Amino acid sequence: MYLYNNNQGHSLPILTLRDNLAAWYRFGQGITVTGAGVSQWDDQSGNARNLLQGTDTNRPAKQADGSILFDGVDNYLVTAAFTNIAQPLTAYYLGKQITWTGNERIFSGDDNPPTIETA
Repeated sequence: MYLYNNNQGHSLPILTLRDNLAAWYRFGQGITVTGAGVSQWDDQSGNARNLLQGTDTNRPAKQADGSILFDGVDNYLVTAAFTNIAQPLTAYYLGKQITWTGNERIFSGDDNPPTIETA
C-alpha cells in the first residue's frame, strides 16, 4: 500500500506499508479522548494493538491540530499486545520532542508482561 501526499497537487509515494506491519499509530486518526485526555489510540494496521491509558491523570492531551502532547512527567499510552513479536524489531517514529531531560523515553519495555509505551 502506498500513501500519497496530495497537498501540492501531485502524488508522491511517501510511505510503503509492509505485510508484516506490527502496528501503526497514525497522526490524528483513531484517537479517543475521555476525561482529561487520550484514553485510546487505535492501531491502524488492523492488528488491534491499540495504545491505552485507563488512569485519567496519566492521559496525554490531544491538541487542536490532532497531535498528542505528553507532559514528560506521568503521561503515557501502553499496550500489552507486543508479547509475541519476533526480534529484532524495527520501529519508525515521527514526532517532535519539545524538551528533553533525564530519564524521558519514546519507547520503554517491561518484562512482566512485556509492553511498549510511548511516554
